[in-house]
Amino acid sequence: MQPLKASNAQKLAAGAAASSKPPVGNSSKARQQENTSDPSEQQALRQDAGEAAGTSAGLGGKRRWCIDDFDIGKPLGKGKFGNVYLAREKQSKFIVALKVLFKSQLQQSNVEHQLRREIEIQAHLRHPNILRLYGYFYDKEKVYLILEYAARGELYKELVRCNTFDEAKSATYILSLARALHYCHTKHVIHRDIKPENLLVGLNGELKISDFGWSVHAPSNRIVRVDLKFPEKAVVSAEAKAFIRRLLTKDAEDRLSLLDVEDDPWIQANADPELLGRGSSGAA
Repeated sequence: MQPLKASNAQKLAAGAAASSKPPVGNSSKARQQENTSDPSEQQALRQDAGEAAGTSAGLGGKRRWCIDDFDIGKPLGKGKFGNVYLAREKQSKFIVALKVLFKSQLQQSNVEHQLRREIEIQAHLRHPNILRLYGYFYDKEKVYLILEYAARGELYKELVRCNTFDEAKSATYILSLARALHYCHTKHVIHRDIKPENLLVGLNGELKISDFGWSVHAPSNRIVRVDLKFPEKAVVSAEAKAFIRRLLTKDAEDRLSLLDVEDDPWIQANADPELLGRGSSGAA
């Protein structure tokens, strides 16, 4: 495992974003690694996450991975169960984010089933505004998720830097999010944890939904309670307030649907014209 220089991350990320050739795995190394793992863990991962996800679906066929297939770079984030690192697949030079989770911490919190569900769901979603899960692998102590690299990081951190977003940027992000969520709902996937910390921004400013740990396969169209107030000091236009009220309406029959978000006057007036021109995006 060789270190990846952080100074090259932005340049390499640009190349990765433009590249249509994802990495090709090293099957022999990972087969040796798999033989050292607990067979019950292998069976659970295959049964609940599916063979396609477990063998890095979409990365040039069914392949097995191990940590020696990657150069590891700077830390990108830290979570309750592990860390995320910038990484580069050695053979293809493809840039990814490698999420490293500690099995002991997953077991202590009794969330192994949650991880399996996250892998199962995210590995099969294909949308330009949803972070790709390319695959996963594991060893005796850790589980590794191979994720798409979003070069500009969390939307939350960008919001902190900017303090507020102007209406053009806000409308563009909302439209991207609405399209991604509509796509999820057509697949009967409910994310259940949408917040700025779980929204990432790609190299070109595109929004990416991430962290499907709380997601489920279940239809839902219910808002239990609405307590909507606009801060007095916040600069929010009357058109934006009207849009938010239409979107956060308790009665589903009166609520603005995700599919109709892009037809709202405020979205039409403020969202990125190029994004609007592409229409409602489906699978990537």
